[in-house]
This record gives sequence, C-alpha cells and structure tokens, in this order.
Amino acid sequence: MNHGNFDRLKESIRVLIDKYRSLKFRNIQLEQENKELKDRLKLVENLPLDEDIREAEKLKQDIERLKAERDEVKQRLQRLIAELESLS
Repeated sequence: MNHGNFDRLKESIRVLIDKYRSLKFRNIQLEQENKELKDRLKLVENLPLDEDIREAEKLKQDIERLKAERDEVKQRLQRLIAELESLS
C-alpha cells in the first residue's frame, strides 16, 4: 500500500469513528429522553381521568417520535459499522 492510500484510509477511519461516536452519543441521549418521558407519562396516567389528558397524549406522541428517531440512529450506526468492517 502506498503512502497516499494509507493516509486516505487513515482519514476515512477517523471520519467513520467520529461519526460512530456522534451517533452513539445521540442514541444515548434519545434513550435517556425516552426514559424521562415514560416516567412523566406514568405520573400523568395516575392522575384523575379529567386532568391532563392532553398532556398524556402529548407525551405518548413524544415517545413515539423518539422511538422513530432512535430506530433511525440505530440503523445509521449499523450502516456505519458495516462500512467500517468493509474497510478492513
């Protein structure tokens, strides 16, 4: 392998590692936010029926949005891992 190819490979790996770390961090953030929303939802669901029904619905929507975003981040992580594996 000549020096130019090695440098290009090294830079590609660095970029992929940075992307992986960024996606992994975002996934952790989403999981934490999802947990907090679930906890809030449990509190709201324990209120009398006529109180904060809208808040409970909003929380459920937020949880669904986070699940979709988390799934997207996981898919991106899997693609990134596959790309890293194909380089080796």
